Amino acid sequence: MIKHTVLWKLKPEAQDEAARRMRADFEALVGRVPGLLSLEARAQENPAETAVDFALQTTHPTWEDLQAYQTHPEHVKIAGYVRTVATERRAIDYEVPEGR
Repeated sequence: MIKHTVLWKLKPEAQDEAARRMRADFEALVGRVPGLLSLEARAQENPAETAVDFALQTTHPTWEDLQAYQTHPEHVKIAGYVRTVATERRAIDYEVPEGR
């Protein structure tokens, strides 16, 4: 299984509305994108100087499924919006060994 985690800092003036829209848009992908096993999208609830504003974690059966998710038209549309409200983005993708 592949885990895909993305963390964003959002523009302060757009933060609340952006987080609401991002969560709704990402959660709408569940059941619509093949190879998307799970998705969790959340806004920061305990603000701190070093904290990010929004986190997304998805799981996929294979690396190919992750690639298909990333290029799926609905995901591409969301990513276009996120680029307009984010100031930073960090991501990590890794394989989880069987049985974990």
